[in-house]
Amino acid sequence: MKTRHGPRERIVAAAYRLFYEQGYGATGINQIIEEASVAKASLYQLFRSKDELLLEYLKQRDHEWWTEFDAFRAGIPEGRKMLLALFDYRLKLVLEHRYRGCSFKRIAYELPDLDGPAAAVIREHKLGVKAFIATHLKIHNPSLSRQETADLTEFVMDLFEGSGNQTYLLRNTKPVEDAKRLLQKFIP
Repeated sequence: MKTRHGPRERIVAAAYRLFYEQGYGATGINQIIEEASVAKASLYQLFRSKDELLLEYLKQRDHEWWTEFDAFRAGIPEGRKMLLALFDYRLKLVLEHRYRGCSFKRIAYELPDLDGPAAAVIREHKLGVKAFIATHLKIHNPSLSRQETADLTEFVMDLFEGSGNQTYLLRNTKPVEDAKRLLQKFIP
């Protein structure tokens, strides 16, 4: 009987879970091989290195994040309400992942080379979130100058990222809830 998922899918699924739950550095190739029920040769035929597997994980995580966020925000009006939905989505992720924090930041903190390909994928994800914020700030208030949009984008991004960090550290949702409340106050 054929298995539902091939070796590649099983390897990526195992790495996905292990990298997030215990960290990239703490996850060994042998652990991934065992969990995925594949031979070491199979892993290295599909991925030349653990770093290559990490890139696949990050790309899949980015795709999954945006796909889930698109579903979450379906039907929400663009502009201010969409920005507030970004914080609601963060709350959803915090609770689903039991305060484990942002998968991209968790990996970024472990990377020895912030100029490498894995860091580039993480940076692209964060720049995508920032572009999303800028777009919805401009939709909310089309009269904003380029500089005002840039400044507000940085403010909202800092609220979003900082509240996520604090929620992870404090193990409660109050920082994200407070950040959303600040956003409502400063972007009426």
